[in-house]
Amino acid sequence: MFDQWAYHNGVEIDFSIPGKPTDNAFCEAFNGRIRAKCLNASWFLSTADIIERIEE
Repeated sequence: MFDQWAYHNGVEIDFSIPGKPTDNAFCEAFNGRIRAKCLNASWFLSTADIIERIEE
């Protein structure tokens, strides 16, 4: 599903090397903070539910 979205929106997917979080340190840090502050403490029913919770 993500691959299809990326293709249709002209987004090039570029994965970092497994085990090398320093390849993309900013995104790794951001994702960790979002997970710690918003996602770990909750159960979500859908992607829309996640987006709504983050926007609060």
